[in-house]
Amino acid sequence: MLRIVDATDERALAALLDRSPARNTRVARAVARIVVDVRHRGDVALREAPVQNPRLHFPEPKPTVCLSDDELATLARVLDLQVERVVADPAAQADYIRALARLNEQTLHDIPRARRNW
Repeated sequence: MLRIVDATDERALAALLDRSPARNTRVARAVARIVVDVRHRGDVALREAPVQNPRLHFPEPKPTVCLSDDELATLARVLDLQVERVVADPAAQADYIRALARLNEQTLHDIPRARRNW
């Protein structure tokens, strides 16, 4: 239900704008239930919370890719071999620069795929 407040009623406006937990016990209880559930069930509970309460909205997490030290070392070896091959051939240098530009535009997800492409 939409509450209508007279703009000249300072007490009513202050009460409307009061976001303290003491004033909003329903909100505080709902948040406490979600926090307890998340502590017990983790991300699953966080994903289910908007389903149980459609007024909740959580932004989608942005995935990040982090290569392990072993994967970085493997990638470095592959790239070193390619640089040695390309330095000897000017035509290959141009292809190599174009390929690097394409790799720079996309996230490198898969070291074996990178090896096959080289």
